Amino acid sequence: MILLTDPPSQPNISATTGYQYPFIAGDRGKLTCSSTKAGNPPAHYQWDKTAGGQTATEGDAATLTFDTLTPEHNGREVTCRVRNAFTEDKNQPVNIGTFLMEVYCKSGT
Repeated sequence: MILLTDPPSQPNISATTGYQYPFIAGDRGKLTCSSTKAGNPPAHYQWDKTAGGQTATEGDAATLTFDTLTPEHNGREVTCRVRNAFTEDKNQPVNIGTFLMEVYCKSGT
């Protein structure tokens, strides 16, 4: 039996569907880290820079949730890395995705 393994693709970080982006200060926000190709075996996602968000794994992706965004989140960088056993066994470089957060103040504040 031949077991085919391959690395995951570069991760993509985006605002989760249903959340307004750019984010608004005072609101809740959520980012998702995913890959178009999870690889074989399936990928493992890890947030390295979270800007204070709460991390979770949801299916084939990782999420980063902010209960209350503040103006201080604006311009903060978050990063997510993706790897699997193939990248670890072959000493392959780990794929890292970077996202620069945009958080605006509500008009009149």
